[in-house]
Amino acid sequence: LGGFLLLTQLLVERKVRTSTAVFFLFSECASIVIHDYKGTMTMTFRSWPLIVLLLDAALICRLYQWVSITMICIILAWLIVCATEEAYRWGLYDVTWMVPKDTRTSAYNCEKPPCAIGVF
Repeated sequence: LGGFLLLTQLLVERKVRTSTAVFFLFSECASIVIHDYKGTMTMTFRSWPLIVLLLDAALICRLYQWVSITMICIILAWLIVCATEEAYRWGLYDVTWMVPKDTRTSAYNCEKPPCAIGVF
């Protein structure tokens, strides 16, 4: 987050090229999707709402409109993938079984993962 705020400040002061900012925003968007994939598999924190910070940075820095639209499309496509996996079970969560046994969560120790886990 610190690097994100520093880059935003540098962009506002026009000390960084626009292409660098676009690369940074898309790499951050990709990291949000990857982190959300982990959160989806382990049934923990979902990070996709953090895209709002990237959209704010794009607006503050007056980047091209296609940057914001593309990031929104990436996140919407990811949410559609997650929703179809939850509805049709086409195998996204089954990738977790490639993880070594000692690092698996209890969310996948049932017949049809992810399983319901009690909070307490």
